[in-house]
Amino acid sequence: MDDELSFPMEANQELGAPCVALWTASTVSLVCYAHVPRLFEEGLTPSTRADGLTKEYLDTAIEWMPGMKDICFKDLPSYVRTTDPTDGMLDVILKATSGDFKASAMIFNTFESLEQYALDTMSSIIDPFPVYSIGPLHLLADQIDDDVKRDQVETLVKELMEGEKGIEMKAKAIELKKKGKETPVSAVLLPGTWITC
Repeated sequence: MDDELSFPMEANQELGAPCVALWTASTVSLVCYAHVPRLFEEGLTPSTRADGLTKEYLDTAIEWMPGMKDICFKDLPSYVRTTDPTDGMLDVILKATSGDFKASAMIFNTFESLEQYALDTMSSIIDPFPVYSIGPLHLLADQIDDDVKRDQVETLVKELMEGEKGIEMKAKAIELKKKGKETPVSAVLLPGTWITC
């Protein structure tokens, strides 16, 4: 994530328009990011121990982190396990996640049976805004078989451009474009995140 790209949500707040954030990484990863400030407060990061990141330190259980049952410090992303108090990645994550929680709703690339506990945790963190799971997204994508020939693709493209199906799709696109011009919208693609406001 890039903390410099939190501006769409800030601009959206000024406009008073609703904003929905799509988190494409695991839900539990955002739960972890959301708790980085408390890791600072608890003195777990950055490590100030003279002996650095020892096995004992890495095996420290983090019992207070909701949505992350039975987790130890070693299980957290590597950027959290730093000994450098000026580590820029921590600052980036702090700023980026604070922007996500300004959204009117969050959509996660997961399914409930896989990450229900993490989804419930995120729901409580960003309450009263709704949390939705729509994944896994890669299963929603249309895929072309490897054995498709170039002439088949050309025929399909021609049908979509000139055929009845293509005319219907173009009319729908024009209708959506018209609606889009009537509604204030901003969007940004962050590594791991698509935000539409």
